Amino acid sequence: MTLTPTMRLCDIALKPGISASTQLITTRRICRNISRNLDSIHAERRAIRRQAGKLKAFLPFTRQAIADLEQQTWEHRDDERSKALVALSGFGRQLLFDEAGLAGALGFERLCDLLSVNTVEREQARREGVTSLEGLAFTHALEDSAERRGQEWNDAPLFNACHTAMADFIRECPEGVLPDPFAPGAPLGPKLPPSRGQTTRMLGSYQIIRRHHIEGRTMSVIECDYLPDPEPITFPPELALLIVRKAAAMAEAFESKALDQMTMDASRALRDGMEPRRIIRQMGL
Repeated sequence: MTLTPTMRLCDIALKPGISASTQLITTRRICRNISRNLDSIHAERRAIRRQAGKLKAFLPFTRQAIADLEQQTWEHRDDERSKALVALSGFGRQLLFDEAGLAGALGFERLCDLLSVNTVEREQARREGVTSLEGLAFTHALEDSAERRGQEWNDAPLFNACHTAMADFIRECPEGVLPDPFAPGAPLGPKLPPSRGQTTRMLGSYQIIRRHHIEGRTMSVIECDYLPDPEPITFPPELALLIVRKAAAMAEAFESKALDQMTMDASRALRDGMEPRRIIRQMGL
């Protein structure tokens, strides 16, 4: 059997007595290879999905063809993708808990060198006390920061592994253990009212000149304590249904235009000689 590059890296990582540097380097390269394999599967599935999207212009005659392509999208290299995600999640759990003690064995400077952390963010992390492998690679996403500037999405190999492990943990965690993300003040819940400042003067039932600090600016407001709360509004179901239908139609039209435009941009980049991996990164796919 011919050994793949990932299998050779696994053999190196399993050798007894390897250094912490070698262990972290091989782990990064393995995770990078797995991520590239997942990216190729994702790109191929998107290509099939684009074919199904183009057939929507000929509905209802292409309904069965669209259904077949959508089914093919989910089944395309599914077994390979599932195994890759399991492997990536396993590496992510090891990195999150740092079971091998790599951060302590390498030290902060060597760890940042191997993770390719740029000097500016390295000093900021040092001041904030971020010295763990999980903090540098996942929480603060500083891995490969020397190669990217101002990029919204981090595509570093160890970050992808930790992200996959965290997603599996959230998915498999028993109900009630994690906090409710839709609770007031939670990321997906209603926002809490701003913190109240000091009341400088009281006049009757009014609170006059209550100070608020919003985005660095001091604002003055007049509040009345006894104003009635607004009555809840009953939203008509038929109006909600019409809004949903309109939003779905707008989303479908926008998706079709976006697919055509992105396909044209990618084709132009390929004709210019750009590598597919770089196109995927620049387009945020």
